[in-house]
Amino acid sequence: MPKAGVESHGLLQPEEFDIDELDYLEPQNHVSDSSRNRKSRRNRCLRPRCLCFSIALIIALLLAGVALNRGGHVRIPKFGSTPSGPSVPSYPKVPSEPDEAQPPTFPDSPEDSILSSKPDASPIEISRVETTFTAAITTPTTALAEDHVDDESTSTDSAATPGATESSNGSSSNKSETSPTPTGSLHGDNHTAFEEWKKPTEFKIIGLIFFGRPATVSILDCYLKKNLAVNGGWLDEVHFIVNTDKKPDLKWLAELVKGTEQYKSVDLPKEIEPGRDGYNAGWATCEKGSLYIKIDDDIVFFDDHAVSNIVYSLMKHPEALNVEANLINSPETGWLHYRFGAIHAYLPELSRKKDRLNDFESYGPTAWRASALPDWEGEEMSFHVAGVFNGKDDDGKKLPPDAPGAPPFKGHRWLPLPDGDKNIWRTPMAVSEYNANGNDWQSWSLGAQAHYSFLQNLENDDLHLYHYGNGLDPKHEGLWNMEYERMNINFMAIWGKDVLDNLPFRSFDDELALSVEVPHELKRPLLVNTHAIAAHFGFRSQAEMYDTDLLDRYRAYANENICTKDNQLKPIP
Repeated sequence: MPKAGVESHGLLQPEEFDIDELDYLEPQNHVSDSSRNRKSRRNRCLRPRCLCFSIALIIALLLAGVALNRGGHVRIPKFGSTPSGPSVPSYPKVPSEPDEAQPPTFPDSPEDSILSSKPDASPIEISRVETTFTAAITTPTTALAEDHVDDESTSTDSAATPGATESSNGSSSNKSETSPTPTGSLHGDNHTAFEEWKKPTEFKIIGLIFFGRPATVSILDCYLKKNLAVNGGWLDEVHFIVNTDKKPDLKWLAELVKGTEQYKSVDLPKEIEPGRDGYNAGWATCEKGSLYIKIDDDIVFFDDHAVSNIVYSLMKHPEALNVEANLINSPETGWLHYRFGAIHAYLPELSRKKDRLNDFESYGPTAWRASALPDWEGEEMSFHVAGVFNGKDDDGKKLPPDAPGAPPFKGHRWLPLPDGDKNIWRTPMAVSEYNANGNDWQSWSLGAQAHYSFLQNLENDDLHLYHYGNGLDPKHEGLWNMEYERMNINFMAIWGKDVLDNLPFRSFDDELALSVEVPHELKRPLLVNTHAIAAHFGFRSQAEMYDTDLLDRYRAYANENICTKDNQLKPIP
């Protein structure tokens, strides 16, 4: 029987071992009996202390090993390390000192082109350096579902119809009398600024959009036009892959493309039906010599440097297959945003107010500022979280109106809790998960809270709250390595050659292919540049998002800050 306080799990017990019996450890011919006795007494004194130290050391090493192998730990591939890893294609590199606004160095001859497949191309080792970053709470493991698909629906979603509300005299918890005054055409000056570096000219940068939803593309259009190279941006062209067969949508797209020379409509082959089968066919239209920015057709915001930042990271880290933007409303990034303090306490208003005509600041076609919202009112500070596996069995349908967790009414707002973020644990985001198929993907309520929190941070110039991860250049990037776990590819930079070399994908699920399968095969992970921020409106599983007023809010922001005067947006029925 072991002594009290000592667990018996096959471990060597102290009373079973006497170091004095191991005489062969002592040089017998050179140690006197008195010296041996002194050592024996000293060993007996130090024995418990050594045992405790050894146990503590073993526990510390085990914990360190577990931490290093947890999903989501920041392990960033080291750029430019000694060549000993898998071969990586030769791509142009960013300037060694980008802060001096130098253009990237490109090959001089066609034989040494940026997409050279010459066998003597120097490989770059995929090595990793551990960082000092530690998440606030241990990252849970990520489950991967075989049937999880991207959210790019082929149906046209109607813009939310504004509901009614009554103005409130209560002060909103997210108001700040000392909040900084935004400058420039885009809010978010606290979003780390950097010296501009020149756009690469040796290859084309093409926006790639799988089109199917005019309601959100109408907002995205303003951002695309602003980011065209002819307007001082980085996109040389924008290709719309026609992934719908709805005639009104096709007519709308034709009018959109006709008005902009850099826009191009790309039809799928006749034998390919629009929808899930359209992704492989759409990716096959890529050109080997171009770099692509794949943008979902329901991206309703991306910052001025989002495109240049992910291009910068892809060029700087050729050991990565692709670089994703820091997404608002995405499972893994949503969990991180919550843990880093970028999510705020919001709940949906419970009833439609009668007098809404006098409350233009908090509700209406020009309302997007969170500071104008009244405080939330209600008896029970909570909201049921319902999703695909908890309330509905079809990820493309809405919850029944009377179901727990369903939207209170169409066009409703989300309002800040009166005591700030003290009760954020009562809000939907409290059940956020670092899981590609978790609550953040399943439930519309977590997405709505993420969007309202983002609009608050955007107004208050607090986009720095989204910057995490490690980066060799903090002015351009904070990198989060997905470590071959599934990640949404809603706003992603990838080389055309890397796409074409790996087609056809194993299934219709291009998200699974480009974030897990191909990166695994090539040992080239997906990186997230947390300084490139893009707002993704909603997954197919979050159809209830269209019952909020969020689409109106993003449209109002775009009209005020992004769209030109002759391109002001109106809701699309």
